[in-house]
Amino acid sequence: MSGERPPTVGVGWEHPRRIHGSRFGERRLIACVAGDEGRTDRPDRPGVETNAVVREHEVQPVAAGGFPRPVRSLLRGHVDTIETVVEASRTGDLDAAFEGFLLDQQVRTLSPDDDRDLFAELVAAEGPYLDDWDVDGSTVLAEASTYPAE
Repeated sequence: MSGERPPTVGVGWEHPRRIHGSRFGERRLIACVAGDEGRTDRPDRPGVETNAVVREHEVQPVAAGGFPRPVRSLLRGHVDTIETVVEASRTGDLDAAFEGFLLDQQVRTLSPDDDRDLFAELVAAEGPYLDDWDVDGSTVLAEASTYPAE
């Protein structure tokens, strides 16, 4: 996709004109509304897909409801991990980022030494991108056996 053609907007596999013809009266239509068929390689034209109720002069998004408890629990762990790392990124605090790293469900299976060393290896590999991070002041890196000492 080169981005040269305008995005198509469709509802499910139907053209918007069909929706227009079916919206008279109180009939409601639940539809999938997508921009560029839900796919795009252009950041200035993001693809969007949502369920919606389409009425005359109105498109109302439909909330899917909550997640079942097991799914909600799984997602909450990932959200906590990401939020903690993002908060640490605002100040460049590697030790705070490590706390977020420890929340990851796969990292929890490692020993304390292994998780610290894995984090240090990740920091060493991404070093060129961490100019705004406090690498020298990190306690976690100072204690890691895998982080290169200068």
